[in-house]
Formats: sequence, structure tokens, C-alpha cells
Amino acid sequence: MILKESRLNMASTNNAVKSQDLNPAPQGLEEFVRGVESGFPSWLTQERQAAFERLKRTGFPTDSWEEWRFTDISPLLRLPITQAPANTAGGAEVSKILSHIAGARDGSHVLVFVNGRYSEALSSFRGSDNLPRCGSLREALSEGDEDGPLRSSLIKAFRASDEPFVNLNAAVFSDGAFVHVPKDYESSIPLHLVFLTSESYAGATSSPRNVIIGEPGSSATVVEHYLSLGDAAYFTNAFTQILLAENAVLRHCKMQEESAAAFHIASTNCIQGAGSKFSSYSVSLGARLSKSEVNVALKEHGAECKLGGLYMVGGKQLTDHHTRIEHEHPGCRSEQRYHGILSESARGVFTGRVVVNEGAFNTDARQINRNLLLSDDARVNAKPLLEIFADDVKCAHAATIGQLDEDSLFYLRARGIPLENARRMLVHGFASEIIDRIPDDALKQYVGEVILGGKVLKGGFK
Repeated sequence: MILKESRLNMASTNNAVKSQDLNPAPQGLEEFVRGVESGFPSWLTQERQAAFERLKRTGFPTDSWEEWRFTDISPLLRLPITQAPANTAGGAEVSKILSHIAGARDGSHVLVFVNGRYSEALSSFRGSDNLPRCGSLREALSEGDEDGPLRSSLIKAFRASDEPFVNLNAAVFSDGAFVHVPKDYESSIPLHLVFLTSESYAGATSSPRNVIIGEPGSSATVVEHYLSLGDAAYFTNAFTQILLAENAVLRHCKMQEESAAAFHIASTNCIQGAGSKFSSYSVSLGARLSKSEVNVALKEHGAECKLGGLYMVGGKQLTDHHTRIEHEHPGCRSEQRYHGILSESARGVFTGRVVVNEGAFNTDARQINRNLLLSDDARVNAKPLLEIFADDVKCAHAATIGQLDEDSLFYLRARGIPLENARRMLVHGFASEIIDRIPDDALKQYVGEVILGGKVLKGGFK
């Protein structure tokens, strides 16, 4: 029987095993942590120190850890990690990049972070008294909200995890986005959070930490977009914390287009109140190695969650997606749908876990993972999981791995469509099942353009 776990961020690996089989820490880790910027409240400094102590106890994962069994992070741990310097990119260079990405070109609110730090000069937020409070997390903390929701939510998140990279983020983050959507506010304009890395040396590390709070009855759309100005082997270690009160609605999207040499590890944790609705869709295209975790706790009656993702990688890229949804109360619903497109020697990992706790009857939970391999050397490890401790539930899961349908290719070729175009059409059709679900129109169009503009080669999709 599978043992029930009760915490949101879900370190499923036995700590005794961890202590026996640890990866060495990255070069310069102690100096990296000691060099954390000052100016934060004393209570936060104490929590950061405690997070680093937890990291030292657990160490960094190896392939003996179940959650990391197919993801070798040793190339990342060999990097001499250092804090990426603040806002070193030129404004003209950044503006040129922003003019081509989703959100920055459609008149939406845009908050820009360069090397993990907020850039007011590059951001464009049309604020007013009744709009959400949006901006720098560092600035929000400096305002001294000692008894407010920000401090409470950060402390809970800091203490809830034994995951090494989550604790590393807690120990060293210098900034991130703070989004507080007021009660009964309904947003018609998406908020785009753009995270740019500008450094060109190996080991440059940024650790954005984002907090999104939706008050009762609020409704908003938030997009996270990660990309770079260079092609260095830098490291992005991001954490997004989401708290949704009663009947709050959040439409969340994440776009990852890091450098092909970069490392990207990110976690999203969401806690939902009664009747709240959370949808989160991610698109992962870049990075040498990327790992994305989404953890959701359906805390009260009637909460609904929809997760989806599209990962498209080639060459020797590795992309890893882990999800965990905990049904903690009766009458909640969840849905997961992830599609992968892999070519050349790319590797993909998907682990989707649904936990239905005792007493969570009338649960409706479904998940599916579909993968399209465009070459003989591409590989996927897929593991959908259900842990059910309640009666009167509807739960289903499935995973498929296949190649382009030869009959469909023949049909298109017989009508005069060149092979490359035919393959592109079939790949786009496969991806569209996820693209069509993206709640932000600008991002939906952007992803479609990226895929249609790609080149389908003999060895696969680039």
C-alpha cells in the first residue's frame, strides 16, 4: 500500500536514502549564500537561514531519489554558481526583445525582471486604486507588512518543503513579483511577468520568487515568461507561490524559452479555498535541462484545478515535469493534460500524481500524458499515479507514447503537400490540443507562431 503524504510540497524520497547518496554541492555554494543581499526584515533573514540549514541536511538529489530518477543534474552541480549581477542588460537590447514576445506587444500590464530583479524602467503597468497591487516582492517586504498575508504566506511556504532547490531559492532570492488581487476584482487585462537573464558566463544564477494572492471572488490572468539574451550555461531557480481564497479564479501560464545551454528549475505551489478555480498551462521549449513542478492542494469544498503543458525539445535537451494534486475535501475536481514532442536525442520525463485523501468523496480527477517521438533516439519516461484513500470517487489516468501516423502523412503527401510541411502540420495539430487551452490569447498566438515557424527535419522537430 502506498503511504499517504500530508504536506503540500511532497518530498516523496526517504531522507535516510538521501543522507547515504548525495550529490556534491555546487562550487561556491557557501559563498553564494553568504553573499545574499541585505535589507530584508529580520524575521525573513531567520527563515532564510533555516531554509539553508534544511538544504544542507538533505543535500542535492541523485538518481536514487525517486523524483529525480531520470533527471541527472550533475552538469548543473558542476557549475561555479554565483549571483547574477543586477540589471546589467542595456535598455535598448531588452526593449528589442520585449517587442517580440507575448504580452509586451499587446498592451497588457508587463513587469520585467532582469537577472531576478525588478526593473521599473522596463515595466509598464497602468495602475489605479482598484487594480491589483503588482510589483517587486522586495519592495513589498520593505514596507513592513508584519501581520499581513504576505508574511504569513511566505513563512508557511518556507517551512513546508524539503525539496533542495525550493530551499535554495528561499535562502538566496533577491526579488520577484508580488501580485495581490483585491476582493471581487475581475481583471480584463492579463499581467505578464517577464524574467530575462542577461549574463554570458557559466554559473550566473537568478532566483526569482513570486507570490500571487487572490482574495475572495477575484479573477485574474498571470503569465510568467522566462528567456535570455545570451547562450551561457546560466541557472534559473524560480518559485511561485499562489494562494486563492473562496471563489477566487486564477488563469496562470508559464512560458520557458531559456538558452539552449541553460538550466531551469521551477516550482509552482497553489493552495485553493472553497469554490476557487485554478488553471495553469506551461510551455517548455528551451534549456539544456529543465524541471518544472506544480503542486496543488484543494483545501475546501468545490475547488477546481486544471493543469496542462506542452514540452517540445530536441538535440540533447532534457525536460522533466512533475505534478501533484491533493484532494483534501469532498466535491473537488482536477484535470491534467500534458503533451510532449521530442526529436533527435532529447529526453522527457512526466510524473503526474493525484492524491485523494480520506473523506474526500465525490472527487473527480483525470489526467493524461501524450508523447510524440520524432526520432528513434528520443525517449520519454511517463508515470501517471493515483493514490486513493476515499470511496465514491471518479479517477482516471493514462499515458501514451507514439510516432507520427504514417497513414496521415501519406494522406497529406498524396495531396501534394511536401514532407516537411506535412510533418509540421501533424505536429502542430498534436500541439494544438494544449495550445487551444491556453487562457491568454497573446500567448496562445505566440506559441502557435513558434511551432509553425519551426523546421521539421529528417531527424525531428527543431
